[in-house]
Amino acid sequence: MKRLLLAVGLLLALPAAAQFPSPPIDSARGKITYAALLRVPEATQAQLYDRAFQWLATVEAPNTHVPPVTDAVNGVLSANAGMPFLLRAAPGSFQATLWRELRITVQPGAVRCEMTGFLVQPYVASATWTLPTDAQLKLTPAEQYLDRSNRRYYDAQGHPTAHARSVLGAMEQQSAALLASLRAALAKPVF
Repeated sequence: MKRLLLAVGLLLALPAAAQFPSPPIDSARGKITYAALLRVPEATQAQLYDRAFQWLATVEAPNTHVPPVTDAVNGVLSANAGMPFLLRAAPGSFQATLWRELRITVQPGAVRCEMTGFLVQPYVASATWTLPTDAQLKLTPAEQYLDRSNRRYYDAQGHPTAHARSVLGAMEQQSAALLASLRAALAKPVF
């Protein structure tokens, strides 16, 4: 009977765990890292660099405090880019910013894009800028949202709270959107 209850309990827990898979972790650095190799075999390294450079300018333009680093000789572009998202936290929800380090390495016929160093900032700058509080300026590494012992982010059964789901979901959605956007930009010729 105990084994039957244990089996039923495990089966009921599987759908909850399947809804929010863990993000990819770089085992060497222990950081959440989304990476993809995007192949465009008909393009030269110079063409791909120009396309990636133009794409990066559209991504980071209003969303970064650090200017992008460009190295055309070695085919490397990097920037810190932030994107707003809805952070669900008690007692309600509010806009926050999810920062990431973008690193693009261009080779003949291919571009490697890596997003890592995710930071959550519970503050979004606006046109009607007001001085943020210390709490709004605090940056929380996204890896903290994977700590299942933290009751702010996981309940006693190990299921993510709305707070953790909003961060992990935004990270997954924004990373997929950025990769799709870069893939589309690489396919377009630069005039």
